[in-house]
Amino acid sequence: MPNEEQPDKLILRDYLAIERTHLANERTLLAYLRTGLIILVSAFTIIKVFPDSVDMRVLGYALMPIAIASVVQGVRRYRHVRRSIVLHYSGAEQSSHDE
Repeated sequence: MPNEEQPDKLILRDYLAIERTHLANERTLLAYLRTGLIILVSAFTIIKVFPDSVDMRVLGYALMPIAIASVVQGVRRYRHVRRSIVLHYSGAEQSSHDE
């Protein structure tokens, strides 16, 4: 039939879906970064507000690697999802998302 779509050809709806997926991935990365920053600020605040409490200082210092782990996990997830999108839609234009 002449009106049949080629299964490998992307249409406007597909390009928009890819764009939405990229934007959702970026929002998720920003959420990880925001969470890591909040945890890190909380750690410094706990250390400054309770300088005489050993338990609170331990808690503050324990939160620091958790904050770093949150940021690292967010970046790893972002890169993994971005790579998956590019591999899945290798025929789509990715010029606005290539670095």
